[in-house]
Amino acid sequence: MHYRGDYAKRAAEVRAAAVTCWLCGDGVRIDDPWTADHVQPGDPDSILMPAHRSCNSARGDARGRRAEQYNSMEKR
Repeated sequence: MHYRGDYAKRAAEVRAAAVTCWLCGDGVRIDDPWTADHVQPGDPDSILMPAHRSCNSARGDARGRRAEQYNSMEKR
């Protein structure tokens, strides 16, 4: 998928500031770099959250599940 607009800039900022993976809750892992994961997969304007590459890949395109997880995080 090709993202337009300011995606590259937003993704770089998320990766640079990453401390905790929003999917698993773990911190830095050797040989598992940060990605900028879309809360709403397929939506180029979606909020981006830091995720380990392996966590992001394992989730795939789970559209509703990720958004629900993000919403429950905000309530904490």
